Amino acid sequence: MQREVIDIPEATREAWQWSVDILADLIGVPAALIVRVCDAKQTEVLLASRTDANAYLKGDFNERYPESYFEASLVESRPVKVVNAATEARWRNSPGRCRGMVSYLGLPLTWPDGEAFGVICVMDQQANRYSFRSERLIEQFQEAVNLHLAVLFQARELDERARIDAISGACTRRDFFESGNVEVKRARRYGIALSVMLLDLDHFKDINDRHGHACGDAVLRALTRRVMKSLRSSDKYCRFDGDEFVLLLPHSELPGARMLAERMRLLVEREAVAVGDLEIPVTVSIGLACLEGAGETLDEMLAKAHKALRVAKANGRNRIETHERLAGLHD
Repeated sequence: MQREVIDIPEATREAWQWSVDILADLIGVPAALIVRVCDAKQTEVLLASRTDANAYLKGDFNERYPESYFEASLVESRPVKVVNAATEARWRNSPGRCRGMVSYLGLPLTWPDGEAFGVICVMDQQANRYSFRSERLIEQFQEAVNLHLAVLFQARELDERARIDAISGACTRRDFFESGNVEVKRARRYGIALSVMLLDLDHFKDINDRHGHACGDAVLRALTRRVMKSLRSSDKYCRFDGDEFVLLLPHSELPGARMLAERMRLLVEREAVAVGDLEIPVTVSIGLACLEGAGETLDEMLAKAHKALRVAKANGRNRIETHERLAGLHD
């Protein structure tokens, strides 16, 4: 899971803001912070106590130095207490000391899978031994923040399970319709081309009957990997129904979509899927349609693509049909 895309809701941020404000007040220090890891090189002050003498502001970015108080909490994954940085050689070049903060008490914050989220800490401009009561207070706030992180992490996991098909690795039908309806509205509003492609694995039932469903699932995963290598970030590839997949192509006119479909058809046909000792030849039939008319819906686009797909399969499989070509034949 990409933790950087887990958003911290405003209500949670407000609760954390009150936490650092209260922490600074109860311990009697000018600075209490929640610091978030951005990447291997930077941290960000996510929230800072609203105290006059706080040398840190919300939104400050800081380089990750070995001499940093924050880095010590992250690397050592345990409480770190600095009583007086001015008397300890380790902290001689600490960025916190350079900002006038000579004492520090910080604990790591973690996602439930053990990955670092950041640090919760307090700092003072003078030497501070931080009492046992102060240590217990910050531990309690650490536990509260870690609990929030666990809830956010679990919510994201549930959302991903609802959006990613567990067998194939493609997006789910639900995700397709949520994204697809947005794309249809955008295409109609701005006059942007939009095409949809339905792919169906030829003779997939035979693969399941002959080799078993585990083998069939492996074929679905292989198909997804091959197709997704050819896609743009804006394209949406989803498992639609059984062995049927749908691909939404924003900014794609029908000729361009047809070229992509042919590349995919050849990509699938040219290489058998290896499952254990088996080499299973696979082909796909494809139906294409584009958005037409001011009032056309996503369901209507899909119905056109389905019609083209049925013709492709009826005409021998391993081929592409477009609804617009079929419509032209009947004009």
